[in-house]
Amino acid sequence: MLTFQLSGEALSERESERFSAWLDRCGADSSVWEVYGCLPGLRSDATQPLVLRVYRDSLLAGASLVLRCRRYGGTLFATPLLRRSVDGFGWSGFIWIRTGFCAETIANPGFAASGEDGTLMAAAMLGFLETRAPFVLVIDRRNQAAVHPGLRPYPYPSDGRVEVSGMADVNDYLAQHRNIKRKRQEFRGRGGTIHVLRGSLDPSTLAQVRACLESTARVGLIQAPFQDLFADLAVATCRCASPAIVHVLARAKDQFLGYHSFVQSGRALHMMHGAFARERATTHHAYENILIESVRCALDLGLQQIRLGPVMNETKRRMVNACEESALYFHSRHRALRLLFSMLHPFTRLNRAAFRRFAGFQPSAGPPRGAS
Repeated sequence: MLTFQLSGEALSERESERFSAWLDRCGADSSVWEVYGCLPGLRSDATQPLVLRVYRDSLLAGASLVLRCRRYGGTLFATPLLRRSVDGFGWSGFIWIRTGFCAETIANPGFAASGEDGTLMAAAMLGFLETRAPFVLVIDRRNQAAVHPGLRPYPYPSDGRVEVSGMADVNDYLAQHRNIKRKRQEFRGRGGTIHVLRGSLDPSTLAQVRACLESTARVGLIQAPFQDLFADLAVATCRCASPAIVHVLARAKDQFLGYHSFVQSGRALHMMHGAFARERATTHHAYENILIESVRCALDLGLQQIRLGPVMNETKRRMVNACEESALYFHSRHRALRLLFSMLHPFTRLNRAAFRRFAGFQPSAGPPRGAS
């Protein structure tokens, strides 16, 4: 018999050890707990990270990290009146990002102890969450449809990565992209430099990271329901002193242009978050130069992949060389709510052309047309 517990308390080291074999099968390792341990305890008036524990006969059998949110107006609609109308209902739902590890800080596929079936465990956790809120929004891999039986998969941007296994050095990656030499030269010609740091960032850099997060959020493709807490979540991971945390920072002279932050886990660098100084007229191709240095870093560490999370901008689309299709699933035990969401979806920001163009995206072989 399964029993469930939902709380704001992080998994202890002893608890997380129950999932060591599961992480190994997923190609990750215990360093992800350094990230997840930063999140519980943070909250805003509309968002709270929570840990769901599943017990089988008093033994911890499964776990996941989810977000409880109650502001979805900005995610669904751009019109202020519609946004306020949706938020006015005050409905509190859950969000579970199951696409990989640590993207947006909170992404996790769920964890299963030895002897447990991961698919059945995830489905059981979703069934429990449906009893605790009117709805659960789940972002998942398309190939995980068995976790969502009978539910329609709504389009969502593909999850991008750079496969570096088989590359001799960074030049092999550069050869996949046209005009990249010109963009590297422009960046350097403007005094651009890339710095790779491990562990915690100093207070001055943390302030610059937060400013970039806020600047990027204002022009982002989507406003997440947890946008009000996201900068706090990101900054909390940037304070983590773990050597598994890797920051790639771009500066031009005395100007901070942007950054990407990763956790090194298993055979990959997993991007947690990244942002740029979007109030500037240009960042002189800092984005491309950060990704190039990230590839160099992964190769130096003997890794196989850089996992970059959802592809939601043109630069990332051009720079990844592999993707996994994702989908959005709307879980609710109320059939009327599922029907309402399906009727509203075509008119929401989740269905606009700029969003749909990244859904189902797969890089072509060789340099993609129009690539950088």
